Amino acid sequence: AKWANAILDPGIDVTEIMRFQALAVEEGIAREDSEKVRESCQGLLDLLSDAAGIARPTFKLKDTAYAKFRGGRAVWKLYGTCDPDGTITVAYKTAVRRQVFAFKTFFDTVVHEFMHHFDARKLQLAQSFHTRGFFLRVRALRESLLSDARAAQ
Repeated sequence: AKWANAILDPGIDVTEIMRFQALAVEEGIAREDSEKVRESCQGLLDLLSDAAGIARPTFKLKDTAYAKFRGGRAVWKLYGTCDPDGTITVAYKTAVRRQVFAFKTFFDTVVHEFMHHFDARKLQLAQSFHTRGFFLRVRALRESLLSDARAAQ
């Protein structure tokens, strides 16, 4: 699936409603309102999936990120996953300090996991690797979702 690395933009027409949903995620993080965060993420993922013409994922908010520790220090962290069944799970709090993630980190993780879902469903990739093309698709979508939303407030 080398051709997938050449796809630098997922081609999803981002709408104002998607951008406002992204702002709702940011507001939920700022208020440390996990239910608002979960609902807003599910709403955003539903809109993105519908626009892409793919099955909607189920979004789950995990309380705390996973980390492997060595000598009392975190040496590896996992913020989110995208399972083959279409479940996207993202951690709400950091692994070490157990603080709610900063919006940028959290939102990047949500978009990253959505792109794995997109790659599996839309591009029909058996495995969605962390290639240059993958990261460029993530960046294009994230920037489009966040670009005009703040200006419109």
